[in-house]
Amino acid sequence: MHQRITEADDQELPAFESSEEASAYFKKKYGDDFILKSSKEINGEQVDIYVLVLNREAFRSGEEKWAKAYREIIEESDFTSSFQSIGLSRNGEVYIAY
Repeated sequence: MHQRITEADDQELPAFESSEEASAYFKKKYGDDFILKSSKEINGEQVDIYVLVLNREAFRSGEEKWAKAYREIIEESDFTSSFQSIGLSRNGEVYIAY
């Protein structure tokens, strides 16, 4: 299991030149628990949205329930606290949901 990335941790991250460089850093640090979920445009810039799985079992269970419930909102604390969202812009900026 991984610990949630804090604002203090965020301040210690290196400066990245690209989303590829940033994703390679997180993949090296977190391995298969760093998962690309989607890409979207935010303020005119393409941002890749990843999740950092903090609790693999709770995340797997929550995703299964999510799929079975036809994507209805799940308000189960085990699932919602089992991951952390991280956005990586094409220019290497990192956006972490605390």
